[in-house]
Amino acid sequence: VRGTLMTAIGFFVLNAGTGLITGSSIDGLSTAFNAILPQAHNQPDIDMSVYTDNKVGFSISVPSDWNQVTKDGYPTFIHSASASSLQIQTLDYNPSINNTSEDTISTQIAEDGKTFLSFQKSTDTSYEIQYQSHGNSTYDYVERVYWDRSKIVKLLCIFNDANYDKISPYYDKILKSFAWNKSDPVTEGYYLYYNDSANFE
Repeated sequence: VRGTLMTAIGFFVLNAGTGLITGSSIDGLSTAFNAILPQAHNQPDIDMSVYTDNKVGFSISVPSDWNQVTKDGYPTFIHSASASSLQIQTLDYNPSINNTSEDTISTQIAEDGKTFLSFQKSTDTSYEIQYQSHGNSTYDYVERVYWDRSKIVKLLCIFNDANYDKISPYYDKILKSFAWNKSDPVTEGYYLYYNDSANFE
């Protein structure tokens, strides 16, 4: 992954039979994708639709031609032509998230068999991580994570690295649109720390 891109989105490669395509099918998909999806400078205006979670209080804009499904219990938006997707995970607040660091994240990613690329703490209550998996094709993962003292919102992005130049303007527009009216925000300028042994924040 090149540079900072965005937050938590999932990548799914589709076929008619199983709903998923393995890495060996990616090259053909990439060729079709390049024909279907113009470069960003040729398509500056992307028709977007707004997804709103009224219960948690956030909204995010997604390209109108991405189909919404439920994957692993979470709303997931899929662009079948490019085999790209955005998954929105809403989780209950866990105070240990305040202790997230490059060391903890890189260790977790390595244990999952993937390659850690970067960790960036965007604010006191958000961060972005980037990592890859390698097989027949290389997949890029970008997670952007936000939280207050009630909920955690994770935007999970996963896509074929071969499609990076084509798809990144779309993800960039998606992630920049995220807005959250937090019900229990952490006071600006304060950094929370969770003491696991004492179970105290």
